[in-house]
Amino acid sequence: MPLTHLSIPETIKTEAVQILADLENANGLLEMSQLAGVAEGFTRALGCVKALPQAELDTLERVFTSAVSRRMAALRG
Repeated sequence: MPLTHLSIPETIKTEAVQILADLENANGLLEMSQLAGVAEGFTRALGCVKALPQAELDTLERVFTSAVSRRMAALRG
């Protein structure tokens, strides 16, 4: 599911889109690993402050996980 289809506040969506773009453009495994941590930290923080309903948070986590998996596979080539 694209981030544009999530029903989340615009400020959260803007940050999520930037994190996703960074994940998709990582230049190496080390950078990818660091960005995966950024994505995880972002979703954990949103969960801690209950900024999103659990269903939306779960979907956001799946979007990030999918992007990490795709980019890791591409980098390992």
